[in-house]
Amino acid sequence: DKKGMMLVMNHGQGNAKYIELAGAAAEGVVLPAGKILIAESLCGCDPQKAVLVAFKNAYQNLYEEEVSTFAGHAYDALLLIKTAIEKGNVKPGDSKALRNALENKTAGVVGINGKFEYSPTDHNGLSEGSMVMLEVKNGEFVRAK
Repeated sequence: DKKGMMLVMNHGQGNAKYIELAGAAAEGVVLPAGKILIAESLCGCDPQKAVLVAFKNAYQNLYEEEVSTFAGHAYDALLLIKTAIEKGNVKPGDSKALRNALENKTAGVVGINGKFEYSPTDHNGLSEGSMVMLEVKNGEFVRAK
């Protein structure tokens, strides 16, 4: 049983360093975050699981530290730009063609932050299902119940 006030934070606390620095005070904190923090515990049916586990392992092997939600932002940006350039046949310096390709040629790209579905009217490209509610339990992030 929780006593006192429930503390709900934001995805800015989505890294192991937060738990390390906050110590016991982090226990029970709830936050929305990307799935990277619980990658291994995701259902095999989740389209992100393989991408997340591969990225997490590569990141941790290279940098010898726990992956955070922030590590995937640049990865996704470059993945989306690469996909747009290739599928949209974008020439160097053609920013209008790049924008059009991002809006129209990247649907279904599965990244660290979710499955992207950009369009001319949706420049976020992610749905609610891209994030999960997590809780700090026994010094680790777990899916909140």
